[in-house]
Amino acid sequence: MIGGIYLAAGRSQRMGQPKLALPWMNGLPIIAHMAELFRQAEVDPIVIVTGADRSAIEACLEKQPVVTVHNPAYSELGMIDSVRIGLRSLQETPCTAVLISPGDLPAMTVETIRSLIATFKRIRASIVAPSFDGRRGHPVLLSRPEWEAILELDEGKTLRDFLNARPEMIHHLEVSDPGIVLDLDTPEDYASGVEGASST
Repeated sequence: MIGGIYLAAGRSQRMGQPKLALPWMNGLPIIAHMAELFRQAEVDPIVIVTGADRSAIEACLEKQPVVTVHNPAYSELGMIDSVRIGLRSLQETPCTAVLISPGDLPAMTVETIRSLIATFKRIRASIVAPSFDGRRGHPVLLSRPEWEAILELDEGKTLRDFLNARPEMIHHLEVSDPGIVLDLDTPEDYASGVEGASST
C-alpha cells in the first residue's frame, strides 16, 4: 500500500484567491485534479491537509475518495507541520511508503507517479524523488522507516532540510515531466499553466 499526502494549507497570498479551487483543464478544481492523479496511480489512502482555505478545498473534494485533515496552525508552523499531520493520519494504516506533494502542481503526469511507485517497489529505496533537468521536484516518496525522522525534526526545519541531510538515501528518478517543478503561485503561473496544459 502506498499512501499519498497533498499539502493544501497555504494562504494563496500571491494568487489573491484560493488557488487550489481554481479550475484546471479537465473542469475539475486543481486540488480535485491532483487527487485524481493519485487515484489513477492507485495511491490509497489519499490525505489532503487543509488550512487557510479549508471550506473551499473541502467543497472541491466532496466527490473525491480522499481524507481531509485540518492544520489549525497553518499560518504559524509552516509546511512541515502539515507534513507531520498527514503522516500521523496514516500511522494506523498498513502503508509501506507515502508520496508527499504540494497541492499546486497540476501539470505533473500520472505516469510520473506510477514510475515513482514502480521504482520504489523494484529497488526499495528509502526515498525516491523525481528529477527534471537536474531539478528535484514532487511528489517525493518516503518509505515508512523515514516517517519518524520527519515527525521528530527540530522546529524550524523543512522537508527540504530533511532531504538535503540524506543525499545518500535518495534515489533520483529522472523524468521527462516538467510538471514536477511547475507550481502555481501567481495569476501569471496559472494562466501559463492552463495554456500549456490545453495545448498538450
